[in-house]
Amino acid sequence: MENIAIDFGCSKCTVFRAVRWVEETLSADGRLQLPGKKALQDGEPKTVAIDVTEQPVERPQKNRRSGIPARKSGTRSSAKS
Repeated sequence: MENIAIDFGCSKCTVFRAVRWVEETLSADGRLQLPGKKALQDGEPKTVAIDVTEQPVERPQKNRRSGIPARKSGTRSSAKS
């Protein structure tokens, strides 16, 4: 829903309400009948393995030279006497 919202330039909530409306309208019509949860669970169970081990994140070392220097005035300061 988030991707659809970005594509159409609206909020995720708006997409959710539209999807919910379509689901309710199709269910109320009676011509479209989706199987229930029990019908979908019949058959052999499927196993999915997901690797969730933690990996160290490589981050740059913090030091003075790692950042981009910025000047407040945008020009070099010169010594005036």
